[in-house]
Amino acid sequence: MKIFFTLRLVSKDQSKVQVSCDRKILIFSEGVSAVEKEIDIWPDRGLAEQYPILEVKNLEEGRNTALKIENFSINSVDVGKEELQDYFSLSLIGNRYAKDSVLEKVSEICFNGQLNLLVGKDIRKFFWSPYYASRKRNDFVYDNRLASVDNATPHYWSVNERLGEKVYTNIPHKPIDQNKNYELGCFGCSLTFGTGLKHEEVWPSLLTENHLNFSVQGLGIDGIYLNLANSIKKFKWKSTVIVLPHWERKILRFHLPSGEITRVPVTLTGEWAHSQFKHWAWKTFNRQLSKNDLQRWKKIYQKNIQSLVNGKVEEYSKKVLTKIVSICEKYDRTLYLTSWDEDTHDNLKSFVTSDRILPFFEKIDLARDEAHHGPESHKKWTDLARTIIKK
Repeated sequence: MKIFFTLRLVSKDQSKVQVSCDRKILIFSEGVSAVEKEIDIWPDRGLAEQYPILEVKNLEEGRNTALKIENFSINSVDVGKEELQDYFSLSLIGNRYAKDSVLEKVSEICFNGQLNLLVGKDIRKFFWSPYYASRKRNDFVYDNRLASVDNATPHYWSVNERLGEKVYTNIPHKPIDQNKNYELGCFGCSLTFGTGLKHEEVWPSLLTENHLNFSVQGLGIDGIYLNLANSIKKFKWKSTVIVLPHWERKILRFHLPSGEITRVPVTLTGEWAHSQFKHWAWKTFNRQLSKNDLQRWKKIYQKNIQSLVNGKVEEYSKKVLTKIVSICEKYDRTLYLTSWDEDTHDNLKSFVTSDRILPFFEKIDLARDEAHHGPESHKKWTDLARTIIKK
């Protein structure tokens, strides 16, 4: 973990204060000095309560002299001034008029001693990833930004437009009642998510309100399988309906510095995953990645893209689709398949019987983003598919 803060000496008699940090000695006489430090802290590793940051000497207490903490950031995420004091304590050492003790909630250093960084349960927010991260390789794929959207804004706005408070939540999916029996489990990509549409205009809602929706924008068939395989063990539903994308998509697994794995959808049809994840260090909320981490991300991303370009992913996606069929049979969740891609739809007869193939998802109008299927497309398809699913 990388921390950065600035200290300003406030003194009426031009006192000089010595600060020791990582064996470096800083002499404060006036103005502001910056302190940078790396600490071996990662979430879920059994955190200590506090970590020594620096040591202050030669500060004459009672002389209107203090070192004020001007600003503070962890992994380049700024800590608000109103909560800054919650991250520091001061162990008093070697003062003339104050006994050795510990001061809590420190924003100004008015005594000699050791400044400590306090680590609480909210430490995870400083290791935030745009996509859900966990210790498991084959876990859920979820866009963590969805946990931070402002629900007062229209659903059909893009995720970036709907972002509200920077909650930094890391969750596998939106909150769902595990004790409820659902009619449908719905899976897919941005079409099933409802990009550019209101919630009530998207096909799962048109079929029934009693449904689960584990779709993610840009998701490929392997990502659909991951969400299906993880949710089928956790939630109960009667029938599974999947609107498949084209074959040329593939999950990118990336090991974060914390040791956790994040799963990012990658597709040949756009650079959104590349731009939004590679450059998350300065375009989103977190900068935990070092230059080496960014280079490592770039190499993995390019390798993933190369496999898409070489045409190897189609065979891979078809093998994954076979696993989707098998797991639905194993858990007795009747499976219905369709696609908005003609080639994918034409191949479905190789995986399921004709009574389990739903009509092709035709685009007859556009959503509000002027790219995805519009409300009439969803309504027409739902009317055609309902009679097959309701049987």
